[in-house]
Parts: sequence; C-alpha cells; structure tokens
Amino acid sequence: MKRSTLITYNVTKSVGITTNQVLRLDFENVGTITNSNYKKERLKNL
Repeated sequence: MKRSTLITYNVTKSVGITTNQVLRLDFENVGTITNSNYKKERLKNL
C-alpha cells in the first residue's frame, strides 16, 4: 500500500514538473512572438 502510494506520488510530481516546464516554455514563446510582432509594427510605423 505505502509503496504504490509513493510511486503514484513520484509520478504525479514528475508530471507536475513537466507540465510546469511546458507552460513556462509556452509563456516564453508567446512573449518572444509578441515581442517580435511589436518590433515589426514599430518599424512599420517609423
């Protein structure tokens, strides 16, 4: 019982870490894309 609970906990933990990394990457990508679009728009308006 305890052993399987521990395995479940470890799996949940690693899935949580992976999800966090993916979300962080998504936010970084969105930030980068927004940034480059913003720069393009500014260059057009100059």
